[in-house]
Amino acid sequence: MISRSNVEGVSSEVCVLLPGSANWAHECRHNSLHPSRRIGLCGEGLVSRRATPLKRRTRPGPVVPGLACTLVFVLAVQDASASEHSAVLELGASVESELPLSGAHVGPSLAVETTPIEDWLELEFGVAASRSHHATEWETDLLFKKPYTWSSTVEFMAGLGPTWTHTTEPTGPTSTTGAEFALDFMFWPRQKWGWFLEPAYGVAFAHGHSQSVGLTLGILFGIH
Repeated sequence: MISRSNVEGVSSEVCVLLPGSANWAHECRHNSLHPSRRIGLCGEGLVSRRATPLKRRTRPGPVVPGLACTLVFVLAVQDASASEHSAVLELGASVESELPLSGAHVGPSLAVETTPIEDWLELEFGVAASRSHHATEWETDLLFKKPYTWSSTVEFMAGLGPTWTHTTEPTGPTSTTGAEFALDFMFWPRQKWGWFLEPAYGVAFAHGHSQSVGLTLGILFGIH
């Protein structure tokens, strides 16, 4: 008869050998050669106990968790760096009117933004065209903007910079310089594209110092 039990990491096998069995003489002869065997009499039988150490389960060392943390950190850094744009392309439509409001000029607009100083300076170079009263007006601006990140999908910028306006009329072309102040609201529902809303106020340096207000609305494209 054989019974097994596990106590404190040791597997014990108990054998009860009856006198006259084949293993009786064998256990008696080799009892002194095996210290791990404990031989005793139980009634008329011989009890043999064999102690066998159990195999303990090994726990993973600190190397595996360390590698996992390193992998997570690298992926997070790559994701954060991927979300930053080296430049932003703005395509939209602009409407502008001189003050006092006397009629609006509507036309397409194109601008490119870049970030020379992170969280401190954005540069925007833009071009807008409009046509009214048999005249075509081209306006370019260079705005120096201070960015503010409101959330992971919303940015706000306030900028000021010079403008140059070229107008072609039947009487001849004219060019004027001025300054513009703009507020830029940028929304990024996706990493690579979004939309923007930019109200602006401008003043011309020419005689009379005419003033104007405008609004530009369009789509953003992030360039990596």
